[in-house]
Amino acid sequence: MERSIISHVVGEQSKGERLQRLRAIRLIFEELEKSNSICVLVACEHLEDVYMHVEDTEGTQKEYIESDKSYESKPFSLNSDEVKNSVVSFLDCWLRHGKGIRFGFYTNTTITNERSTDLLKRENLELPDMPLLELLISKRYDEVLPFIKCIVMDDYEKQYARNKHKTGYFDVIQVFTDEMWIQFCNQIDWRFEQEDENELELFLLEKVKTCSLYTSITVSGREQYIIDALDKELERRQGKTDPIHRMINTDTVRNKFLEVGTNTTSKSLDPCYEEWELMDKPFDARGIIQKILEVSPEYDPQMFEIFARKIGTIKKQLLRTNHQERGAYLYRVFEACEEKLIRVIRKQIQKHDVEPPQIEKRIVEPLRIKKHNAEPLRIQEYDTEIMQIQEQDVELNYDAKFKLLKSQMHEVVSMPLEMQKHDVEPPLIDEFIEILVHSAKSHLDDWGKDYEYPFKSESALRDTIYELFDTCYLAFD
Repeated sequence: MERSIISHVVGEQSKGERLQRLRAIRLIFEELEKSNSICVLVACEHLEDVYMHVEDTEGTQKEYIESDKSYESKPFSLNSDEVKNSVVSFLDCWLRHGKGIRFGFYTNTTITNERSTDLLKRENLELPDMPLLELLISKRYDEVLPFIKCIVMDDYEKQYARNKHKTGYFDVIQVFTDEMWIQFCNQIDWRFEQEDENELELFLLEKVKTCSLYTSITVSGREQYIIDALDKELERRQGKTDPIHRMINTDTVRNKFLEVGTNTTSKSLDPCYEEWELMDKPFDARGIIQKILEVSPEYDPQMFEIFARKIGTIKKQLLRTNHQERGAYLYRVFEACEEKLIRVIRKQIQKHDVEPPQIEKRIVEPLRIKKHNAEPLRIQEYDTEIMQIQEQDVELNYDAKFKLLKSQMHEVVSMPLEMQKHDVEPPLIDEFIEILVHSAKSHLDDWGKDYEYPFKSESALRDTIYELFDTCYLAFD
C-alpha cells in the first residue's frame, strides 16, 4: 500500500521563519566544530522546520529533523496544538523515512501543567502532579506513556480525518507496542527555554569566531556579515521546489567566509545601534492617526488605511534584518527626523495654532470605548485603552488596531474646531512627511559612505517614518 502523509511545513511566518534559518546555521556550525572533513547539509521547511543530513569520512550518516516554535509568552503542555502537531509530524517522518532519524522540539518558552480534558476523563486518566512533558523528558515512561498514546493517537486520527486524501499510518500506530512507543520517544530531544531570535543571533556571532575557518580567512569584525550571508542564502533557497536545491552545505559556509573575507569594499556596521537599544522610549500612547488629527483634524481618514498597510509591511521587512542593522537604521532615520521636526516643522505648525485655553485637559464627549462602556476618554487615554486591548490579545495586529480606531474615527473628526490645538491643512501634512523623507535619505546617504544600512529607497524610508510616528518616537506637536 502506497502511503501519503500530511505536510507540516507551514510556509512564511516572518519571526518563526527567521528562527528556523538561525537554527539551521547553528546546527551546521556545531557539526563543523566536530570535524572539518564531514559533509553537512541543512535546509529549512523540508519535512519540518529544519532538516540536517550529516555524513562523516567513514560514510556514517545521520539525519536530524527539528520543529521550531517562538513565542513571547506561551508555555507548552503535551496537549498544546504545537506540541501535538510536531509529534504527529515526527511519527510520520519516523515511519516513512527511517527509524534512525533523530528529532528535536526547540522553543524559547516554558513547560506548563496539563489541564484535564474530556478525552482524558473518558479514558479514566488522572493527571500526575508533574507536567507530562517533564515526565517525558525524564523518560519516566511508566507514568507518561498512557497519556502519550491517548493524546497523540487522538490527534493523529483527527488530523487525517481533516485530510482524507492522505492515508497516514494510523493503522500502523494503532498496533504499536509500548516498546515501539518508547523507541520513538527516545528519538526526540525536547529543548525548552532556549534562545529566541535575538539571543541566538548573538550566540552565532561567537560561533563564527570559534569556527576553524575564522583563523584561516580574515573576517575579523565582519562576523555579522557571515551570519547575514548564510541567512539570506537559506531564505533565497526556501522558494525552491526541489528539496536538494533548498539545502546549503559546508562548502556554502566556506564560500561565504571567502566572499566576506575578500570583499574589501564591505562597509562596517554602524555602531549607533547601541544608542537605539539604550535610548529611553518616550511615553506617547498615541498612534499615527491621533498624532495627525491632533494637528490636522480635516485629514482624510481613508489615508489611515493606507498607512496601516505600509506600516505592517515595513514592520515585516524590518524583522527580516538582524537587530544591529535594524537598530542602526532606525536610529539614523529617527535622529534626522527629530532634528527636522524641531528646527522646521513644529515652527510651521505653531503658525496654525488656534486659541484653546485648556487644550491639554479637554475631554472628547462623544468618544467612548463601547466594548467597556467606559466614561468619556481623553485622547491620550483612548489610545492607552487601545494598547491595553492589544496586551490582552497579543495576536491583534496593526490592521485590527486600525479597524478598532476607524470605528470611532467619525467621532474624532467631528470634534469642534475650538477643541483642537492646531488646524494645519492636510496637504501641508503630506509636505511635512516628504520633508522628513528627504532629510532622512540625505542623512542615510551621508552616513552610508562609511556604513551599510538595510534600506535606502525613499519608499522604505517613508514607511519607516510612518512606523516611527505610529510608535512613540515621532510626533508633529
